Amino acid sequence: MNLPLFNHWKDETITFDGAELTSFDIWGGLRTDDRATTQFKEKDFQYMTLVYSTKDVPVEYVWRCPPPFLSYNDNNVERALTAKIPILHNSSLIEKEQQVALKKFSRRFNVEYENSYSILVPVSDEIEDRWKASVCFSFSSESDFNPSLFLHRFQDKLVALANKIYTLWMAFEGKGFNLYKVRGTFCDNAIHIAKMMAEGFSTRVMAEKLHISRSGVEYHIEAMRQMLGAKNRGNLIAELFRKGIIS
Repeated sequence: MNLPLFNHWKDETITFDGAELTSFDIWGGLRTDDRATTQFKEKDFQYMTLVYSTKDVPVEYVWRCPPPFLSYNDNNVERALTAKIPILHNSSLIEKEQQVALKKFSRRFNVEYENSYSILVPVSDEIEDRWKASVCFSFSSESDFNPSLFLHRFQDKLVALANKIYTLWMAFEGKGFNLYKVRGTFCDNAIHIAKMMAEGFSTRVMAEKLHISRSGVEYHIEAMRQMLGAKNRGNLIAELFRKGIIS
């Protein structure tokens, strides 16, 4: 995995007295206010997706075989999705039967969880309003380290750093990234239809280009409209752009 962002922040991390910043990840999940305005399934709000990592862990592997961290088996997910300020990841909230799986994952990719702490920092809504984004900072420390006091002391600095990292990620690594496509929220045909609909193609033309029936095109459009809580096609197109499903 490329580490350009991590290397860029090396000089800044030395100011975190009492702990060493060893790595950071970027995670994405559905916004909790979408529960009221969309028809996403409840299970879609029960996990987060790894977007970028400075650890030597293939992101695609995590998508296929997610570890318990910030998954369905991690009760920190709801805390992360609703957080307005940085929070400590509480490893005890990972279901007990999944602790062994997490240790196996850690050993396989040489990820250190012993004597380390993870802090989840929400990215500002002004920077990312398509989905809920969080930067997870991993710190190693001495045995007498107090993570709660550390978080209280450096909260503002962590927020500023998280927003800065995410802004850089969007400008370089994150160009064209589509969280909803990665999560399989919409199939490839639906996304193709969304793009063509935004470009003004008729149902007939879309059907011809995708080699499907007109009713198939209408099915995908109606499914997306219901999923996103859109009132009509015009509103649907606006929502598709707003959530970054098309650009």
